Amino acid sequence: MTTLLNDIKFGFRQSVRNPGFSVIVVLILALGIGAATSVFSIANGVLLRALPYKNPDRLVMLFSDYSKWGMKRAPVSGMNFLDWQEQNRSFEEMAVLRSMEMTYRHKDGTDLIEGMCVSTDLFALLGWEALVGRTFRSEETWPDHHYVVLGYDFWQRRLGGDEALLGKAITLGRSEQAYTVVGIMPSGIRFLEAEANALVDFWIPVDRDLPEIAMGGRGCLRWNVVGRLKPGISLRQAQAEMDTIVERIAKADSTDPSGAPAVNVVPLHAYVAGDTRLLILLAGGGAGCVLLIACANVITLLLARSLARRREIAMRAALGAGQLQLLRQLVTESLLLSLVGGALGLMLAVGGVAVFRAIAPADMARLHEIGVDPMTVVFALGVVLFIGVVVGLIPGLRTSRPDLNEALKADSGSATLRFGRRRLASLFVVTEMALSLILLISSGLLINSLSRLLRLDPGDRTENVLTLELENLRGDSPHEILQRARSMPGVRSAALIRGLPLCGILSGSNIVPEGKQESEIGKHSVTARIVTPGYFHAMGIPFLAGRDFSENDTRDSVRVTIINESLARRFWPNEDPVGKKFEFGWAGAVVEIIGVVRGTRSAALDADPILEAFLPLRQKGTSRLSLLVTTETDPTNLVGPLRREIRAIDANVVIRDIRTMADIVARTLAARRFLAVVLSVFSVSAVVLASFGIYGVIAHSVRQRTPEIGIRMALGARSSDVLRGVLKQGLKLTLVGGAVGLAGALALTRVVSSFLYAITPTDPMTFACTSLLLLGASLLATYVPARRASKIDPMEALRYE
Repeated sequence: MTTLLNDIKFGFRQSVRNPGFSVIVVLILALGIGAATSVFSIANGVLLRALPYKNPDRLVMLFSDYSKWGMKRAPVSGMNFLDWQEQNRSFEEMAVLRSMEMTYRHKDGTDLIEGMCVSTDLFALLGWEALVGRTFRSEETWPDHHYVVLGYDFWQRRLGGDEALLGKAITLGRSEQAYTVVGIMPSGIRFLEAEANALVDFWIPVDRDLPEIAMGGRGCLRWNVVGRLKPGISLRQAQAEMDTIVERIAKADSTDPSGAPAVNVVPLHAYVAGDTRLLILLAGGGAGCVLLIACANVITLLLARSLARRREIAMRAALGAGQLQLLRQLVTESLLLSLVGGALGLMLAVGGVAVFRAIAPADMARLHEIGVDPMTVVFALGVVLFIGVVVGLIPGLRTSRPDLNEALKADSGSATLRFGRRRLASLFVVTEMALSLILLISSGLLINSLSRLLRLDPGDRTENVLTLELENLRGDSPHEILQRARSMPGVRSAALIRGLPLCGILSGSNIVPEGKQESEIGKHSVTARIVTPGYFHAMGIPFLAGRDFSENDTRDSVRVTIINESLARRFWPNEDPVGKKFEFGWAGAVVEIIGVVRGTRSAALDADPILEAFLPLRQKGTSRLSLLVTTETDPTNLVGPLRREIRAIDANVVIRDIRTMADIVARTLAARRFLAVVLSVFSVSAVVLASFGIYGVIAHSVRQRTPEIGIRMALGARSSDVLRGVLKQGLKLTLVGGAVGLAGALALTRVVSSFLYAITPTDPMTFACTSLLLLGASLLATYVPARRASKIDPMEALRYE
């Protein structure tokens, strides 16, 4: 212990004696450790931390697999669930659940609350227990009884946290049904689905033995299924058994016109993580590159410093210090620097996590669980210790066995790196350049792709458009709201729509043009949207043929529709579709085409227009619509006035999701923007560190070669010759590192291909521009010591020797 304390004291004195060197090393390590710790805290919250359920590693989700229609994780029909539950031998329990919404009226208005309809055994399956009261009993099921379990946050927010509410009834839903409260769940319970960050407000039960669960037959996909595997049963075994059960069901019952779906068994943790996993892995790769570059930089600096300490180390060896003792001292010194860098890096990580949460997509899975926790601190400490040992050992092993005769005769001015050390330092610089180029190319591809998407015309207006989602609409209130909105100052136009563009694909159904059979045309799902007259004008969508809806298009008139050009080209490619009719299952009628509009990218900004049919609100009513208002100036200025006008018409209308179309577009690009920002920050950090690394190597080389340069200049070499020679040395390292980086980028950039639009992972322009950027940065870093070398006074250089 005394020896260790002495090593620590000596290491501390060494660091204080060389404050400039120590500060540089600490800052470099802080940057690398901070980047790695920030990403680990995100990965820990989303991917590594166990889900808050009983034995979560045995929980799985079961989906209908319609891969032939592009749906591997579709909901499950109640009839299929009942058969699965009865015939399987791999699961201890299975339960069904589905999201649902109900209205809750209070003294300040009406809220739309979000909850779940579940089978009564779901709570036991997940290991949930009520905080107050109890969960459901098997007999307490809808529709014979009306019981509800409330979420803690809703209970506190709207019901004042009153425990006396147990056993009493609250009114929920448009029908204002009384539900008896039997329990309150603990705080923080969220929806059991991917990318769900919303809290559950309520649960109501459904009995698996009642017809309601199997309503609609095998083709009615409305339930999510969660199951718990029996101990010792693997995911592969469960999948194989479910495949067998599906085959058995298909042979026994062929009533599903879509064909019996396969089953996709997915670990619950993987399902909840969703697409966030790839985002975090890519960000982790960028942080790992920064950490490796930081370590390479520090090792290069320590190699150079070990040269200056050759006499000191040789003197200690001559006085009896063994190699192990010298090595322990050098590792202790690097550990001290690493600990300080780690402490600073942990502080950077706290700020980095806050920034990550601010720029992360709002629907990122388990976003609320991301933070610097004890596990993150342990990770940071482990990285610090590992780095401290590694960066101390590599130069230490080369320094702790000095040639005493050579080292004691040498002074700091004439000492030079041996060939092996020069080669090792050069290797680290090449590695830094390669990793930096890979990061630069990856971020360049993402930025290029993002800029293309931002320049893309979605086909409808996105500027100065305010949207408000309205729920619980009744009677003529939609039309009154629309007329009041159109008459407000500053409003250019207004319309109502069911299903905002870029907010997900709505339900629809197959269509059959008049005079044709379904067997002739096949299945082509057409998305249905309900709009009011003036919607296309408000959104700047031009008509290619026909007319807009009018107030005369009512339930008593001919059923009409407006289609987009994609649908027109699909079924009527060489003729005018206006006046044609088709059977539209979703509308429940035969509809006549009265107009054709230009297609818009309503499903996703990077996807081609889908097949869409629009129906007039007066012919196809709905209680949920979105109000679109186009304005002369900033649309957010109308939020308050619109709220008041809507409340004046109907106080029971629920207003939520107030957004501009620009915000909606930005949200669709959130994942790409997040990854582009993170990798750009890491790539800039990497380039700065790599430039610093090549600067350090070249600067040290110039110091070593000062006598040689002085002699050459005394013999007639010009300053330009010296400048060119030093630049050539740096250029050689850069070109070798660039070549390795290009090869690595060609192999690795394919992992970001899912985030790219209209650009390939091997885009030549991006590769060329980022390579030139790295080349420019390295030449700038090399130019400073090269210029210093070209200004050497030959007489001073000879005295240096």
